[in-house]
Amino acid sequence: MFSSKSAAVISDKGVDIVHSVLILLLTALLLNSLGTPQTPAPRQSRPEEVGEDDVVRVDTTLVGVPVTVLDRDGRFVPGLKREDFQIYENGVEQQIAYFAQVEANVTTLLLFDRFVKGYRETANAFADRMGMGDKVLVARFGDSKYEILTKADDGPAGVRKEKQTVKWHFGKHIYDAVEAAIKRMNSIPGRKAILLYSDGLNPPETISVTIDMSERELSRTEEDPLQRATALGNIREAAESDAPFYVLQYDTMTDAVRQGPNPKNSATLNSFIPEARNWYRIAYAYLHLLVEKTGGRIYQVASGPGLNQAKNPPGLAQAFTEISAELQQQYSLGYYPKDKANDLHQIKVRVAKPGVVVRSRTSYTPLTSKP
Repeated sequence: MFSSKSAAVISDKGVDIVHSVLILLLTALLLNSLGTPQTPAPRQSRPEEVGEDDVVRVDTTLVGVPVTVLDRDGRFVPGLKREDFQIYENGVEQQIAYFAQVEANVTTLLLFDRFVKGYRETANAFADRMGMGDKVLVARFGDSKYEILTKADDGPAGVRKEKQTVKWHFGKHIYDAVEAAIKRMNSIPGRKAILLYSDGLNPPETISVTIDMSERELSRTEEDPLQRATALGNIREAAESDAPFYVLQYDTMTDAVRQGPNPKNSATLNSFIPEARNWYRIAYAYLHLLVEKTGGRIYQVASGPGLNQAKNPPGLAQAFTEISAELQQQYSLGYYPKDKANDLHQIKVRVAKPGVVVRSRTSYTPLTSKP
C-alpha cells in the first residue's frame, strides 16, 4: 500500500493531470462548437434588379475593336483571316484573342437634332437599306420616347414599327442627347452604331469651350449651367463605347456668318459674326472627334443658308447606302491589353494587304477608372 505521503503526492499530480485533461476537453468542445477554422464562404447577396434602361458595366479587360476594310474604290474587302490583322496598343503589338467576320444583326440608333424636318421618313429610308432582323431606333433631341423599326422582310415593305414600350429622354441640347445615346447603346448587346444628324452646335448662350484647330483639341473653361454633359465628356464616353459614330453633318451656317464681317452689315451683326464663326469651329471639331475616336465616318449632307435644306438634303441617299453597307460588313477583333496601367490606350490596326483603307476605333479609356 502507498504511504500517506506518496498518496498526497499522487493526489497533487492527479489534480494537475485532471486539470490538463479538462482544459483539453473544453478546448476540443469549443472548437467543435465553432467549427473548423476556414475561409468564410462568399456572402450570398440578392441579385440586383437592373432596369431595361440602366447601363451595366462589365469588369473585363477584353477590348473589342470593330474594323472595316475597304479597297481604293470604297468597297468592302471580304475573306480576310485572323493572321491578316495586327493590333497595336501604344505602339506595342497585341495578341488577337477574338476574330470574326461579322454577319450578325445590327442595332442602329438614329439621333436627330431638333431642327431636322421629316425625320421619320428619313429613318424609314435608312431602315429600308438594312438587313433582315436589323433594328433601327429613332430618337430626337428633347423627346422622351424613341421608335423602333425592324427589318422583317426584304424590301421597303418589310420595315415595321415596334410598340413603344421604353421611355428614354434624349436631352434638349446636343451634349446631353449624345450622352443619353451612348448610355442607351451601351445597355444593348451585340453589334451597334449611332448615326447623329446634327450641325454640332450647342446653344450659343451655353458655350464655354476653347479650341486648338491645329491639334483639333477641345478644352472647357467653365461648367455649363444648363447641361449636365459636356463636349469632353461625350468624347471620352464615345471612346469607351463599342458603338461607332456616323455623323450626318448639316451645315446651318448663314451667308452672313460664312462671308465674315462686312461694311454693309450693321455694327451689331459684325460684332456677332466672329463669335458665331467660333461656335461652328467648335462644332466641327466636336463632330470629327466623335467619328475619329470611334472609327466611324462623317458626311456633309446639307449646305446652304440657314435650315432651308434640312429636309431631304443632297447627299443623304449616298451616305445611307455607304453606311448601311459598312455596318453589315465588318470584322470584329478583340484583345487583352498587355499594359493595363495606362489611362489612355491608343489603338492602331494594320492589315497585311496592299492598297486597302482600314477604319477602326483609335483609342479607349479603361472603365475601371470610373464608378
